[in-house]
Amino acid sequence: MAQDMTTQSQRRLTVNINDGPRPFSAPKIAAVIREMGWRSALLGSLLFASEFLRSWWWDRLHNVTTRHPIPLSKLDLVGPSSSHAVFYQATGTKFLPSLLRRLDIQYSHFSFVDIGAGKGKMMLLAAEFPFRRIVGVELSRSLSDLAQRNCKSFRSKKKACGNFEVLCRDAAEFTFPNGPLVIYMFNPFDDVVLAQMLSKLASAIRQQACQIFLIYNNPLHRNVVCSSGPFERVLQGTDKWDYRKLRYEVYRSRIEENPQSQKQQ
Repeated sequence: MAQDMTTQSQRRLTVNINDGPRPFSAPKIAAVIREMGWRSALLGSLLFASEFLRSWWWDRLHNVTTRHPIPLSKLDLVGPSSSHAVFYQATGTKFLPSLLRRLDIQYSHFSFVDIGAGKGKMMLLAAEFPFRRIVGVELSRSLSDLAQRNCKSFRSKKKACGNFEVLCRDAAEFTFPNGPLVIYMFNPFDDVVLAQMLSKLASAIRQQACQIFLIYNNPLHRNVVCSSGPFERVLQGTDKWDYRKLRYEVYRSRIEENPQSQKQQ
């Protein structure tokens, strides 16, 4: 219950799901101070400034453009899932690499899939690891085009995978690659599309019996994942580098042994 209240507070103060982050204003600053207190508000401001500078420097260092949020009203979304989408905002630069290291997997056996890839920042951060391939799925044509350009212009001494693929697709209709997967989401849509996507993913798990990790950042619809069946939560926590202190949860697929293979044994 406390977790749900924290999430609601974060949404009220920092996120407007339809329009994107609210601009800073005197009423908003006053609301933040009332909600969090002077000390927490000051710490949040310092974390925000730190992440802003870190993201600016990361973009400049890697010859890409990823950091600016885009309101939902300015995204060229089409199709049945467009009414269920949320605005674009990139995750910070430290969160994903630190979490991927904790998975303790053989990266070269896995494909990385970013659902709601936006400008491709998480794809580029995942490229620090030797994944078999890196796939971004994005509903907005303009964002997917920008993600493709970022993948082409990206430069990094830590780059361990250059097999990028950006697809302008509806996540509800996306067919996931075969084999083991690490899937990342930063709350890209509401519970309707999430349930549709997880239904397809559950079918793939049953057919392939392969290991799949689902990283859900800002899990506003975690109940959909928990009720989907084939996943168990293995990690959870708070992004300590994010000024909003957003929560994350990591799920792993439950692999059930095929009845036919049991008979053969």
